[in-house]
Amino acid sequence: MEGEVHLPSKAGGIHARVSDLLNQDAQFVALTNVFASPAIKAPDAPRVHYDVILLRKDHIEYVLPLE
Repeated sequence: MEGEVHLPSKAGGIHARVSDLLNQDAQFVALTNVFASPAIKAPDAPRVHYDVILLRKDHIEYVLPLE
């Protein structure tokens, strides 16, 4: 899955880090503009687009920042 996560601003206008978001007590992370690919890649398998999903944090294996 690929998607965007929106980080809140901390005091003083400083943006929170992704690690701050993942270390919170909440069990889910909201992702927007998500593209999901099948677990088993097939040459003709389409990616599916979702506007918003809630992803349970224990399903996250790694995170790559795009910016």
